[in-house]
Amino acid sequence: NKYGFEEYGHLDEIKGNFLLSTDINGQIKVKAMPFSQLEAIMQESSDIEHKISQLETQLDYLEVIGATEEEKTNLKAEILTSNNIKLASEGKIDDAIKATEDFLRESRIKGGKEDYVKISLAELKIERALEYSKIFSQATPEELMEHTKSGLIRRGREDLKESIETLQSIKNSAIGDDNQDLFESSASVLAQTYLRRGSYKEAAMEYRGIAIKTESESLKSNAYRLAGFSEIQNGNIATAMQEYAKALEIDPANEQAKNEFSQLRVNSLTNILNGLGTQGRDLYKLYEEKIGLSTINDGSSLLTDPINSL
Repeated sequence: NKYGFEEYGHLDEIKGNFLLSTDINGQIKVKAMPFSQLEAIMQESSDIEHKISQLETQLDYLEVIGATEEEKTNLKAEILTSNNIKLASEGKIDDAIKATEDFLRESRIKGGKEDYVKISLAELKIERALEYSKIFSQATPEELMEHTKSGLIRRGREDLKESIETLQSIKNSAIGDDNQDLFESSASVLAQTYLRRGSYKEAAMEYRGIAIKTESESLKSNAYRLAGFSEIQNGNIATAMQEYAKALEIDPANEQAKNEFSQLRVNSLTNILNGLGTQGRDLYKLYEEKIGLSTINDGSSLLTDPINSL
């Protein structure tokens, strides 16, 4: 730190949240530190390799102070999930999956920490399955036959099915245990998976569930935004508008929600007025001149009574 001391952070969720730090003379000092503050410090590091190095230094320190095996295993799990991000960014998803499966099989990790590792594994398998899908969609009939013979198509389907079931199970358990962080982690990955694979009905439902249950205002607003985006893909424009309105009611400063909602309303108005032919074009011109597109309300009345709503 700026005073020339080396500090080692350690989170013990069983005995309490503490920061153990040694000063320049080697004396141990114990200071209470909220988990949210420690988490924020960790998140400031955009360099994943640096973060892994920090975690490994913490692990060395746990060895020095004689920490329990459970404490060390929990920290190893965090190192593993961070390393998974690094491997995935390098295109080494198979390596990350193998390392995670080995860890779950060989370690004695249990409880919530095990679930976070399982979420990381599910993310990796989903990423691999979606990559397979991209390959299959561009393959020739001959290549598809080879993929079928090699078992690649079956493995992709099994990865996706197994991962979705795992995430559903963790999410449901987190709801039952009232574990907010674990719920948000599992539900967010699940919703994103549905969105990426084009299962928009399921994606909208999951994002709506996150918005209802989460205590985070920021996450709640973005969950409603993504529920709205999913409803657009489903063709449910009126429902999408309602979801975007909720997102902005919760967080009026959500710029992404504002931009997407504005574009949705303009597109909806344009489509409706184009359908009215000449009358529509005249109304559109009048609307631009006299009122301005930026003042359009939530737009729901446009879908049922476009002329009077103008």
